[in-house]
Amino acid sequence: MIDFQAVVMAAGRGSRLTELLTADCLKYQLPVANLPMIYYPLRALKNAGFTEAIVILPSSARGRLDDSLSDRVGLRIDYEFVAASAAEEDQGTLQSLRQIVTKIKKGRVNRRL
Repeated sequence: MIDFQAVVMAAGRGSRLTELLTADCLKYQLPVANLPMIYYPLRALKNAGFTEAIVILPSSARGRLDDSLSDRVGLRIDYEFVAASAAEEDQGTLQSLRQIVTKIKKGRVNRRL
């Protein structure tokens, strides 16, 4: 049994991938070997023994999820959507974790995030 909560950060803007991204294709959806980029960290978690994961996505991804991803990977996936204001964009990872800290049930989290 794993005593940690797996969290996959996928809410990045992809600012270095602007030539590949469109309004219809967000960073986590970019195909790599015919699978969305998000598949690979999720599969690695499954291979490491995790049975569930929280995936943090940008609010713009709401309604664009591949419902079969959980079955293909073999994990229960809890999607959390975050929105960053212009003032928070530089905080990235920390700001996303602040928005979902109450969802993390396993492991130790500094609640002062």
